[in-house]
Amino acid sequence: MEDSVGRRLELLEGALHLLGERVEQTREAWRAGTDYVARVLQRGMDEGLFHPDDPERLAGSVMAVMQVQLAGLLHKADADAIAGEILVALRRMLCVDPEADSARRVA
Repeated sequence: MEDSVGRRLELLEGALHLLGERVEQTREAWRAGTDYVARVLQRGMDEGLFHPDDPERLAGSVMAVMQVQLAGLLHKADADAIAGEILVALRRMLCVDPEADSARRVA
């Protein structure tokens, strides 16, 4: 019996180790994505296209909006329609003038 419990504990420890590695990889990917978005946001702010704000904090908000929009639109099969709706939400959130051609170029 003890051998069985010990084996299960070893398996559990191994699974937790693998889970920890996967969590760290996900965290690193998230950071890379938000860093990229922050740079894009800073560029848009520098060009006067986006409202001035903290680009790193705003990048997290952008990622959250994209996640919420994707979750709500998953029932749609048309990827272009999903992307279009996400862009509309982001233009409204970020752009000084969301209807300007320059806003459509950036977002």
